Amino acid sequence: MLDFAFLVQSYRADFEFAQRMIESFRRHNSDSIPMFLLVSTQDAPLFEPLGGGAVTVVVDEPLSHHYADEGMCGLLPGYINQEIAKVLTNLTNFEVLFEEDGNKLDIFIKHPKHDPRPLSMASGAEKTMAAMAIRLAFLAVSNLPTSDIMVLDEPGTALDEEHLQAFTQLLDMIKVHFKTTLLISHLDSLKDIVDLTLDISKKEGYAYINQ
Repeated sequence: MLDFAFLVQSYRADFEFAQRMIESFRRHNSDSIPMFLLVSTQDAPLFEPLGGGAVTVVVDEPLSHHYADEGMCGLLPGYINQEIAKVLTNLTNFEVLFEEDGNKLDIFIKHPKHDPRPLSMASGAEKTMAAMAIRLAFLAVSNLPTSDIMVLDEPGTALDEEHLQAFTQLLDMIKVHFKTTLLISHLDSLKDIVDLTLDISKKEGYAYINQ
């Protein structure tokens, strides 16, 4: 598993975005994971002052051609895995890991004393927990604008008693990041963890909302 992160940034127009991303990186990283800022020779004088500490500016590195795409950022697994681990610590008995495979990222789940296996082989409850943790991790590593609303459509369908408590704690984390969190569910057990319920019933072919 890789233990480093790349921030790919090769366009002058993205300088302010690079500044914000590096500031976020430094707030969440204690120099344990290095970041490489890949820039063109032309833009090097502008970007070089952003280097220092765990951030290294690499000029005209071939990797920039591999990861750069119109100034988009590619964060390699180490940094994302670190944020996912922060979310899942003390909530689950498994880890969720991103690993690089050529020009794509694979997602694995790992239980104690077992080798990692593709997340697609996890249980429904594990996939639900993993998806929520990954979403929170992406929020942590990105300064891109986010929506004020988060919609969770039937996330509790696959939950069992073992994971319900952890799901509730994850939901509390999500509510911190969004002004409104909309939870759609048929499970009565989830009604106790929300602030407001809207019951939808069907009568004579029409749906009615009851508050």
